Amino acid sequence: MEQSVEVLLYGSKFRKLYEKQILDMFGDYHLKKIDVEILYFLHCSGNNNTSKDIVHLNMFTKGHISQSVDRMEKQNLISLVQDGNDRRCTHLVLTKEADDIIRRIVLLRERLRKVIFNGLTEQEIEELASVSKKIEKNINDALWTAEYE
Repeated sequence: MEQSVEVLLYGSKFRKLYEKQILDMFGDYHLKKIDVEILYFLHCSGNNNTSKDIVHLNMFTKGHISQSVDRMEKQNLISLVQDGNDRRCTHLVLTKEADDIIRRIVLLRERLRKVIFNGLTEQEIEELASVSKKIEKNINDALWTAEYE
């Protein structure tokens, strides 16, 4: 496989750049990387806002998510709301106290997007998105198959 493709797939350079950008937020708001990721996920997730939905991203373990949720609930950044139809299901809802943090995360991600897509046309960005979705599907299919072989 071409090295530049592997760099994109493994994402270590992107993660390094991203973490460098969000480093200030860790100290300013007493957050960890997982907290920032979960807050952003909840901002974008709509009704898919449970711990189980976060687990499906395969980015963090259940234990790490649970610790982060507890920490952010104590900071009053999220509240836990029991589902009206299924009492076993708890939704994670952003509070007003999280608004400033969310704004900073969104701005940071917009700046980061401009940096990494600098010099690319909209068509190239759309093609990259399309190819990425296909690669993600192939990886998910391979993981699913491997789990049940």
